[in-house]
Amino acid sequence: MAPVFSSLRGYRRSWATPDLLAAVTLLAIAVPEQLATSRLAGMPPITGLYAFIAGTVLFALLGTNRQLSVGADSTIAAEYVARSTPDGYTILWTSTSHTIAPSHFKLTHDPLGSFAPISLLTSAPDILVTNPSVLPVNSVKDLIALARAKPGQLNFGSGGPATASALMMAVLLNGAGIDMRNINYKGNGPALIALIGGEVQMGFVAPADVMEHITSGKVKALAVSSKDRMALLPSVPTVAEAAGLRDYDEGVWIGALAAAGTPQNVIT
Repeated sequence: MAPVFSSLRGYRRSWATPDLLAAVTLLAIAVPEQLATSRLAGMPPITGLYAFIAGTVLFALLGTNRQLSVGADSTIAAEYVARSTPDGYTILWTSTSHTIAPSHFKLTHDPLGSFAPISLLTSAPDILVTNPSVLPVNSVKDLIALARAKPGQLNFGSGGPATASALMMAVLLNGAGIDMRNINYKGNGPALIALIGGEVQMGFVAPADVMEHITSGKVKALAVSSKDRMALLPSVPTVAEAAGLRDYDEGVWIGALAAAGTPQNVIT
């Protein structure tokens, strides 16, 4: 089988849609005709969306149908791929939740041992935002001070316990020595709706989902989760800068995995 993902190896881009489409286009061009019966599995909403777009492009070009499996913070899709024949025809489109899930769910697969890595497809930071109407703070330092004055009384929304947004906040809380309540929602979309509506006070949100709300003033950006500032928000500090947590560098990665035992010549 000809190389499938070599064109994407080392691919690291921002959240911007043109970059995503460029990655999918490269993927589609690289796929050989033997993948006409391939299957993609991924996690909604983000990874599942990428898998859906990639599957649509790939199999439209190949003139065949696709099979897409999603659900449960990627665990359903991961178990499906882990049990699949290791021939490179079934691919897991997954994200940060893949490595967080074992601490929250009982799994029938090994997140590392059951898979063969294909490629990192993209990675990006999240933005720590607040709803200024329910939490009038202007900086991460103000937020930490308020949390220390009101231990356990502040809250944040997340797309579930095994999500990158929950992990990012947990790392911040642990590093700053503060306590807040995690209000779990069934996905990052409902969590963002709750944040904008004032049901929760803050949260880490993907730039693609929240930029328009930052611009409109519905939410306030306090910091970005990466070690470097974002070009789109140059005046917004990193969490490391704002909270004095030198080693803080968190983000969301999306990658492709095959079943363990897939021949290396198929992957590369």
